Amino acid sequence: MNFPTTYSHIIERIKNINPKTYARTRNHLEGDVSFLSPYLTRGIITLPQVRDIVLEKFSKKEAEKFIQELAWREYFQKVYREKGDEIFNDLRFEQPAVNVRGEIPESIIQAETGITIIDESIKQLYESGYMHNHARMWASSISSNIAHCHWWIPSKWMYYHLLDGDLASNSLSWQWVCGAFASKQYVAHQELMNTCSPIHQSQTGTFMDMPRENLLDMDLPEILEKTIEPELPVFLPKGDTGTLNNKDLILFHPWNLDPNYHTDGDVQKVLIIEPSHFKKFPVSEKVMNFIVDLARDNIEGIQMYVGEQSELIKNFDGKIYYQYHKNVEHWQGAKELQDELFPEVQGYYKNFFSFWKKCQKFI
Repeated sequence: MNFPTTYSHIIERIKNINPKTYARTRNHLEGDVSFLSPYLTRGIITLPQVRDIVLEKFSKKEAEKFIQELAWREYFQKVYREKGDEIFNDLRFEQPAVNVRGEIPESIIQAETGITIIDESIKQLYESGYMHNHARMWASSISSNIAHCHWWIPSKWMYYHLLDGDLASNSLSWQWVCGAFASKQYVAHQELMNTCSPIHQSQTGTFMDMPRENLLDMDLPEILEKTIEPELPVFLPKGDTGTLNNKDLILFHPWNLDPNYHTDGDVQKVLIIEPSHFKKFPVSEKVMNFIVDLARDNIEGIQMYVGEQSELIKNFDGKIYYQYHKNVEHWQGAKELQDELFPEVQGYYKNFFSFWKKCQKFI
């Protein structure tokens, strides 16, 4: 799995999207998915930008399913904007049948569940920072609905390793699977995994090889009995700036690395990595290096500051500009909004499809 960090390669990846084959095959682990999620998470490209490039070659009807999937990302961000830190707890319903808190099955972390497609997907996550969305749901269902672990710590483990790790998408997806953000639990089973997996990975005889309706009532499989707290050490890069001049200050953060942001004028550009955030929500060294490489490869003249924004600007009297994200809501300066797919649709919606029904009027 390859995720180049140069802007020209990223734009080329968008141009190669075929929304028709995407719609037909996206649920298969070898399907024609876009591999854009790490770049969308990091704000180097935007949802409207992706939509508009795709619509240069395909009709709105041909691209509607693809646009709907883009809208899921915007939906999760808008829930995060409205609910804030509430998304890190059971948001709508209490997760049912929780027996373990603060831990995750060791067999999940070790990629030794005995279910080939799960174990291979977890190994791929460690090696590349990528995991197919369906495989994420399966791992989540096993951890939360079969092993009865509360979703929060397992979700932090997955977030830690994902290049596209997004607090809103990740947390709310795990809650959707376990029934804390949906009216019922999502239950994976072996037949479904086989259907979505390469032919040579079809399995039988696993603890998931039974009718879906029986899985929630099954005895805890022995392979899931041992649970542990995952080790998620904090990785922070070395900064290269601590002093500012009198030029306008353009601030970047790990969720806005757009090389086209404030390109005019004689300005100073600084990427801020705030230790307080990453101590609370740690990411792997691979993920941190990806963030830094995206910034340095694409934003001309970028400097990097590892510290709190309040410390960097303490004695700065000039103008400050930055792009809004919920993770930097506490920043000082002129807050600017990222372009949205559906700026007309605002507020909190309890589920995606009520949100999408409103959005369809504006496609």
